[in-house]
Amino acid sequence: MLLDPLRSLTDFEFYRTLPKKSIAATVGYLAFLGIIFAALYVLMFSLRYGPKVDQAIEWAAANIPSMTLSQGKLTSALTEPKRIEYPGLPQFAFIIDTNRTDPVSPYEMRASTVVAYITQNAAHYFTADGRLSVTDLSAVQTGEALTIDANFYRSAGAVLKKAQIPMTFIITWVVFMLSTHLAAFIYSLIALLLNAFLSAGLSYHDLYLAAVYAQTPVIVLQAIVMFLPKPVPFFPLLLLIVVTVYLWQALRHMKAGPAEPGAGETA
Repeated sequence: MLLDPLRSLTDFEFYRTLPKKSIAATVGYLAFLGIIFAALYVLMFSLRYGPKVDQAIEWAAANIPSMTLSQGKLTSALTEPKRIEYPGLPQFAFIIDTNRTDPVSPYEMRASTVVAYITQNAAHYFTADGRLSVTDLSAVQTGEALTIDANFYRSAGAVLKKAQIPMTFIITWVVFMLSTHLAAFIYSLIALLLNAFLSAGLSYHDLYLAAVYAQTPVIVLQAIVMFLPKPVPFFPLLLLIVVTVYLWQALRHMKAGPAEPGAGETA
């Protein structure tokens, strides 16, 4: 299996061995490719967004005032409300007013163009569907007083970056497995048309296996493109052309019958 990705890319005779492969071997093949793809995605994410995360953490450490949460109350050295807005992201601005205990209305927040308003005793914020949600800080039991300052942001950022690696890997792998199986079904419909055009007489089982392995060049291209600074024009069309060409060649060779012993390994 370790060499199957290379064979499916460079040797169309390899596709003659596919009818001998089991569905379990095919799932294992995609799982193997998924591990490689997920690892590359984690690398890309770290290279592209890691510096931005570090920059955001340092910005928070320098621009968000130090606060202390103790016995359900948030205190700070602020004498008036302070609006916090990260450069370039005004839509995520929020206000801190640790001297206020009165509730904040949705109208007031919208008038201030903020998504969150933190007072001495509550955190008000808009949910994804636009509703105002309120978290009562008196219900937050921290034991000892919790100081939210520059060191807090740096420590939280370090933990977040460590957790991001396995979380991103797992999510990417799961999405990869789901998307490649769905794509294989779609590509198998193209294979059905090619099967009729070539009069190959292959079963749907064989066509589906061909659709799975013919995705390999598409996956390689996607892995390369995600490291590029800009999207590739008409990239989905390019992927469709590539997979169609590979399916056509795969079915031509599979039509000739099983490979001779030694022509390719089966999983």
